[in-house]
Amino acid sequence: MVYGRNISEPWVSEAIAALEMILPWGTYLRGGPLNIADASLIEELKLVELARPKRQREFLAGRHYARQALVAAGGSSVPIGIGALRAPRWPDGFVGTISHTDRLCAAIVARTRDISGIGMDIEESTPLSPDLHSLVVQPGELSDAHELSNRLGFDAAKLIFVAKEAFYKLYSPLTGVFLDFLDVALEIDTNRSCFLVRLASENLPAFRGAREALGRFGSADGFIFAVIGLASKIEL
Repeated sequence: MVYGRNISEPWVSEAIAALEMILPWGTYLRGGPLNIADASLIEELKLVELARPKRQREFLAGRHYARQALVAAGGSSVPIGIGALRAPRWPDGFVGTISHTDRLCAAIVARTRDISGIGMDIEESTPLSPDLHSLVVQPGELSDAHELSNRLGFDAAKLIFVAKEAFYKLYSPLTGVFLDFLDVALEIDTNRSCFLVRLASENLPAFRGAREALGRFGSADGFIFAVIGLASKIEL
């Protein structure tokens, strides 16, 4: 896999390089800072022309790196619009995901022949607000939060938030269903830096016939990130 680096800001290249290490097979990553200038994003700019400057900057940076990742995956640099549930609308034959913080933005793209769904989330590694714990964390997911946070080196509750966000970005485009945080249950394996996510209710539709999926997480330079992909089934 290949990834973009910004030489003038070392933290960017370290964070993107660490994210690249947890990518599923068949995916392509591009990322960097949000202060980009890309005159080719004419169609994308129309989608946010009434938005505030901060939102425009975030949106256009995401589309900039998404186009780069699309080309790396073998596609063309085409406009990436907005589809169902506000997810990016990828060209036929491709699937992808975009995430950003105030300082970092990244996009992952894959061919649908290799990956049928992909989700990523990036967040600052600050602790999750205590006010959000009951909205994000299932009972039993953090039986020993202090010990788990010590092993991780950052707030375990924040990792649960990030991992679930990554799963939602995989799940919703496949099913057309919006999830709440408590609609899924998470198990964290600190030894392998991975997590298992399961649908918490039988009333929720399966995704490509599955009700659980395995993802990976990492951290670097003040960021926590998680990626979860669903391999396409090979027809024999």
